[in-house]
Amino acid sequence: MPSGARLDPLTRDFVATSGDFDSITNPTLEELQLRVLTHRGTCFWDLEFGSTLHRLPTEKIAGALERDVADRARDALRPMERAGQISGVRVEVERIDRNRVDMRLSALDAGRRPLRFQAFVEV
Repeated sequence: MPSGARLDPLTRDFVATSGDFDSITNPTLEELQLRVLTHRGTCFWDLEFGSTLHRLPTEKIAGALERDVADRARDALRPMERAGQISGVRVEVERIDRNRVDMRLSALDAGRRPLRFQAFVEV
């Protein structure tokens, strides 16, 4: 039986699953996860791909941290919205402790199916 993988939101690594890549339930969700978790500027084919969430621990944040995390996640997903791949993006952020916030994303794909994704962000 061929093996496949999925993106683990906690470790941000690919994890082996049963089946193969053709059996991914929603590739739009995979792209959403990659856009949020990839460091912007690290993809040689598109330097604008990804988010700036990884910069939070080194930046001085003036204002609400939760709002800044949500804005950066939305910014990473804007190309998918413009292309019509997703709509109705909603980002909920909750501070867990001094160095961590939990982020929950929800959106609709082009087929109006709900997409949900949860990850932690180090701050």
